[in-house]
Amino acid sequence: MPIDVDVRDYAWQQTETELVISIPMKGVQRDKVDIFSTDKYVKVSFLPFIFELFYAADVVDEESTTSIGGGLVSLRLKKKEHKMWETLEKPGTSQLKDLKLSKTPARAEKMSKEELQKLRETAILEAQAREVAVKRMRADRKEEERREAVKQQIETDDEERARKAAARKSAIDEAMTELNEWRKLKAGGQGGAPKSATKSEAAQTGVRTNGKVKVSFTERVFPTPLRESKIEQEEEWLKQQNEAAKARDEFEDSNKDFTEKDPLWLKDRGDAFYSMQDFRSAINAYTY
Repeated sequence: MPIDVDVRDYAWQQTETELVISIPMKGVQRDKVDIFSTDKYVKVSFLPFIFELFYAADVVDEESTTSIGGGLVSLRLKKKEHKMWETLEKPGTSQLKDLKLSKTPARAEKMSKEELQKLRETAILEAQAREVAVKRMRADRKEEERREAVKQQIETDDEERARKAAARKSAIDEAMTELNEWRKLKAGGQGGAPKSATKSEAAQTGVRTNGKVKVSFTERVFPTPLRESKIEQEEEWLKQQNEAAKARDEFEDSNKDFTEKDPLWLKDRGDAFYSMQDFRSAINAYTY
């Protein structure tokens, strides 16, 4: 059964800005210690030891630190108000007399278990609310960073479009300037071509004579264009078909009798194959 660490076993020191609580826990291990802390309350669990404390005043939990080692758990806490404390524990929450005080104030009335439990629940709710606020703040910051990144990307894209538009306009203006100069020269009877045009481009060319262009197409067994076909699969299929036809012809030749060589019989045979859409067998029968 877990037992509380004796209040007389822990030690604490303070300055106006911070305080240090040293809690002895024999054999304490970092990965097996559970610490729950808020601005008003702290609980350290390392079974069978449990230590809890309600602070006499608020601390800044976000700026506090914890160190574990050598059988000792040390809490370094930042005070919210910079002043010396008369006692470490909230009046009425201490189970034993605080022996660290040289001058002990008047003893407050001890709180009941129900009141202590209510204080614990209040501390837990405050910690949960603070955690929710922190998560919301992080999410808002992340969303703001995302919006800023999108804004910067939009600005970069706008600058790139403006740069391209300026370059395009500059090229058009330059071409129009050359064209206008050429028009002025032509109107003045000096002729010539724009600066950007070469002599060969400006020269008049004669009408070309008619001619014929021969185009040869690749022979195809399949109806699809060569660019849409898979040559390896087609060649493999044709090879299999030829081997099957050759084997069938050899078998048929070895088993044919005189009547199977009759033209009328072969024609009827071919018609039967044709009606079954076995065109290769029909061709073999017609051409035997």
